[in-house]
Amino acid sequence: MEPCNLTFLTALVPLTKCFTKTQEGQIIPQGYPNAKKLTSHEEKVTSLEDIYDALIKNASNKYKPCLIKGKLIRPLIKESRQNMCPPDTVTSYIVLDFDKAPFSTPNEAMKALHLQDISYIWQHSASAKVYPDSKTLSGHAFIALSKPIHPKIVRAWTMELNLRTEIIKKNIYLNDAKESLHWPIDICINDNSRLIYIAEPIFHGMLPPMLAKDRIVYVAKKFKELPSSQLGKYSIEALKREEKELLNELRVQDGLKPLTAKIKVIGEHEIQTGLGECTSYEVIDKGGDFIRYNINGGDSQAYWHDRNNFEYIHSFKGGPSMLMKEVMPNRYKELIGIGKDQRRTPNQDGDLLIAFREKRTAEYWKGTWNAGTSTLDIYPVRSKDQLEDFMQKSWNNCWTLCT
Repeated sequence: MEPCNLTFLTALVPLTKCFTKTQEGQIIPQGYPNAKKLTSHEEKVTSLEDIYDALIKNASNKYKPCLIKGKLIRPLIKESRQNMCPPDTVTSYIVLDFDKAPFSTPNEAMKALHLQDISYIWQHSASAKVYPDSKTLSGHAFIALSKPIHPKIVRAWTMELNLRTEIIKKNIYLNDAKESLHWPIDICINDNSRLIYIAEPIFHGMLPPMLAKDRIVYVAKKFKELPSSQLGKYSIEALKREEKELLNELRVQDGLKPLTAKIKVIGEHEIQTGLGECTSYEVIDKGGDFIRYNINGGDSQAYWHDRNNFEYIHSFKGGPSMLMKEVMPNRYKELIGIGKDQRRTPNQDGDLLIAFREKRTAEYWKGTWNAGTSTLDIYPVRSKDQLEDFMQKSWNNCWTLCT
């Protein structure tokens, strides 16, 4: 393994899951927080043993940090991580993220993947033993590589593990929103900028179901590293075709139409269009920078959007983003109405937002009007898109829209 730095992030809130047991005995999970203001610190590692030591150290940290895959452009100090993690940085280690995989033990899973001779670090999921009746495996396996490789190679390899390992493929199913697959082994976790939650969960009204020292364990095998050459022989194009075929096969089995619209890349997001309306959704709004959702009866709070930009619905479990107006049209209309109501009130300085098209010249204008000072401040803009961008960004200040 070539030396590298592990980057950990802390926030104003603990970056971990929380479980609360009610007086009636019901266990209520609270999902991972979507924090915006983050501070980073690094740990240099040269071996799998070093990774283990760094994980143990940070998992017990009182600030409950998480690990970010990849390398930041620079350290963060109470700021957003958006666009701070280059996508093409190579990696010296990989993470297999098992999510309700059809295995009873990590060793059983590694054997099925023909990795039984490779040493690894096993981190139990936050919900391990919280629900004792669970018959599946969830957790992270950290593996050192002989040479650094590109994250896209890792993604292709994990797709291959899912689609061409029979026992795993049989357990691939539609996600809650029905627009992508639930992978028993997450295919996105090794992408640069992905967060890996490693801190001890928080428990209210109940004792932790397992000791903190048992949550992360080192599993020694014959070899300490996985040969990187073992990962670099799969066609991502062919695998995506297999993914689409399986997705549509499962949608048809569920009484849904096959997806024919291609995935579009808009900014940093992949967007799947042509989706139908979801059956149900639950809004989880705790007043932070993000609003989260459960869709179609799910309870992981995996779907979210920025409070000030609800055009797209994203999922921290991977998969393409969705258009809210397609998937949740009633919620979309509700948020449009809320935005208009908020913008009809001047900001704290008394400014009202003005955005309009002049009828005679058909030019677009933007600006502000302050009734208290009788000040009109307007400027022409080049296009309707610039006008909409101006209005969207101004929403943060709760200005008024006047057209």
